[in-house]
Amino acid sequence: MVFCVGPPYRQPIHSNPLLLVVLVALTAFSTYTVFAHYGVVYNLLGLVFLPKEFQLEIFLIALANAAISWLWEKHFVLPVAEQVGQLKKRFRRWRGHRRREDGKLYKLIERDMDE
Repeated sequence: MVFCVGPPYRQPIHSNPLLLVVLVALTAFSTYTVFAHYGVVYNLLGLVFLPKEFQLEIFLIALANAAISWLWEKHFVLPVAEQVGQLKKRFRRWRGHRRREDGKLYKLIERDMDE
């Protein structure tokens, strides 16, 4: 459920309600399969009984994984990505690469197609 707001994604996760509904449904189903002891899905999937201690351990591992993933994305990935982008720009300037006069390549192609 951790969602990076960098390229190629440009908007926060709450801007996509369908994705949120799917994530909530999948989380609810996964939680049900861990804690279920009976029911149609339990029998259909052939689930086996798990001791309460093991169920709790799996649940806590999942929560810890979500928290660590969120912290990793928030405090490590985005700052490192920004630094890599800055290094990339400096390297291009160092090599003598200049920015096109016309701007981005896709804009140049689009302008040529319009003409």
